[in-house]
Amino acid sequence: MIPPPAHSRRDPAGHHKQLCREIERHRSLYYQQDQPEISDESFDRLFAELRELEAEYPEFVTSGSPSRRVGPEPAGKFDSGAHAAPMLSLDSSDGREELEAFNQRVSKALGYQPAYIVEPKLDGSSIELVYRNGEFVRALTRGDGTVGEDVTQNVRTILSLPITLDASKRSVPRFLSFRAEVMMRIDFFGALNARLVADGAKTFANPRNAAAGSLRQLDPAVTARRPLEVFAYDILAAEPDPTQAAPAEPELSETEKPRLILTQEEVLNAIGDWGIPVAPGWRRASDTEEIAAYQEALQSDRDEHELEMDGVVIKLNELARRAELGSTSHHPRWAFAYKFEPRGAETRLLEIANSVGRTGAITPVAILRPVEIGGVTVARASLHNPRLVAEKDIRPGDRVRVERAGDVIPQVVEMIPDPGRTDPRSKRWEPPGACPSCGTRLVEQGPRVVCANSALRCPMQMAGQMQHLAGKNALHIEGLGERKCGQLVREGLIKRLPDLFELTEKALVKLDGWGEKSAKNLLGQIEKARQGTALWRLIHGFGLPGVGAAASKALALELGSIEGLVTAGEERLQEVEGFAEVQSRQVVEYLRIPEVAEMVSRLAGLVQVQIPEQPLRILKGISVVVTGTFAPRPGESAEAAAIRKEISEELRQYGASVSTGITGATNLLVRGESGAGSAKLRAAERHGVEVVDRGGYERWLADRLAEAAASGSETLADST
Repeated sequence: MIPPPAHSRRDPAGHHKQLCREIERHRSLYYQQDQPEISDESFDRLFAELRELEAEYPEFVTSGSPSRRVGPEPAGKFDSGAHAAPMLSLDSSDGREELEAFNQRVSKALGYQPAYIVEPKLDGSSIELVYRNGEFVRALTRGDGTVGEDVTQNVRTILSLPITLDASKRSVPRFLSFRAEVMMRIDFFGALNARLVADGAKTFANPRNAAAGSLRQLDPAVTARRPLEVFAYDILAAEPDPTQAAPAEPELSETEKPRLILTQEEVLNAIGDWGIPVAPGWRRASDTEEIAAYQEALQSDRDEHELEMDGVVIKLNELARRAELGSTSHHPRWAFAYKFEPRGAETRLLEIANSVGRTGAITPVAILRPVEIGGVTVARASLHNPRLVAEKDIRPGDRVRVERAGDVIPQVVEMIPDPGRTDPRSKRWEPPGACPSCGTRLVEQGPRVVCANSALRCPMQMAGQMQHLAGKNALHIEGLGERKCGQLVREGLIKRLPDLFELTEKALVKLDGWGEKSAKNLLGQIEKARQGTALWRLIHGFGLPGVGAAASKALALELGSIEGLVTAGEERLQEVEGFAEVQSRQVVEYLRIPEVAEMVSRLAGLVQVQIPEQPLRILKGISVVVTGTFAPRPGESAEAAAIRKEISEELRQYGASVSTGITGATNLLVRGESGAGSAKLRAAERHGVEVVDRGGYERWLADRLAEAAASGSETLADST
């Protein structure tokens, strides 16, 4: 081994610091600036020297050392954690009309044509990155948008991610939460799959799956060997909030002084200043013509990109105006994903089969000669409904074009003329006259053909209902997918949904494909669901017409129990947020079906439901704004961001509307000890809005609780 320089022998601690600085600098030049100064071999020699020095002096090793970024020992499982702010999905389409409609809605709401920032829509694995005092402390997968899996140790191995944020260009808030995408470059993906094939291991279908699978390795050392990169594109939360003006502190240098971030353009610049890579090629657009041109340019070069992308994301540039547009439970109204045309391929249609869904709708399914689309082998695809098959005149034996809608769901788009074909086309496909599952007559409902039998008497509908009940947004019983649900119904083990809780290991192991281990795993999952399921999950599992996860949560919070649900009439349901007259009537009529009533009653008796606390809705009709930084009290371990979130959630539980902007309808402004925007304080003064600190808010809420207790009132909106 070449002896170390003389100065390193005299001052090994100083040499260690110098090596760390050099390695991190070269990492930044390579991963973030694309301007490497040394070869890969020279970088490897620096890294080897660092390892040798730390082996001789273990006391030099810290969590921030470049050598520690390969992670600790493998974990047994991932813990979960709550996001600093919801990680919502995006409304999306690949149609120009939908893009224009989005712009018209935004322009109409704001009263003028706004500017947007357009960014490549990276097709990777979405995560939250958290920094405290400039140091990376946590990473969570997106999960359900509210809670994700803790993959901190794995993300630490991603070399393009700075462990310490760069404060040389702008000050770093004490708390920062970013939304980012973990990616694997396309050429690295090909090399990884080639290595997996050589090792006899299972390959990944596409770069997105490779990134997600690598990110969720229980052994961080495996993740460290995968060529992952990370790109941030949004600030989820920050304390102090860089979008709000802070009190002037003249003694601070220009770099230390907080710089206001008022636009998405400044968000991306700030992220880059702090040293985190951002999606390449983003730009400003003033109208839909510029947006469409940007999208078309990226799409035309789609196969030349180093990173997988499936469209562009359009975001309102002005951060302050986003609050006026707000968000649904699914997506923000100020952003839109303009997708690329789905990837497609041509193949032969072998057969048209009939599938019966949980609602009784008959869906024609194309059985295809297997074809690869975007790295995924497709052998079945949806034909949507019988009317579409007739309109497009698609027949067995035809050559067809298949696309993956949203790059996910395969569907047959059209029949492709086949001039070289010598055999005659088959007869036109006709929908069955009776349900292929139970033989019941079929009835037309618009473009759909539906089995008239009860969902709880038709076997295929029953299998679909059971799959829905076991789904992630219901009882969350893992290992109970479409194939196994169908098998359990066909074999007669499930005749009604509650039969799921009467399955036995003895009966399961007699079925094809089942063993003792798989039977015990399923029964364990079922028992877990039996011992404790949130009320809204069980309600969602009932399959109420038109009721998704968000509506199920609203029903659980408003009605408080299964009994409250089944006894609620149409008028009571219309009082639940989001329920209109038609949907309320459909839910009531569905619950009155004898088989449904029996199913609901039995499941309510079998599953131990976790009833949410039902605080009085005493603040219904009251609008509150919460702003600023709330310092933890002595002995309180909560973070400032968590305190602000807790106050907002408490207000919502009591029925208040929590918004971000002061208007004439605002009743109260709750401000933190610092960071409350002067603009909001001036607006509160202008509109005569009461302003309180945390202690004042607690007294304000206690007074209203006392008033409600004394008067027996359910709401204080009229008296405020």
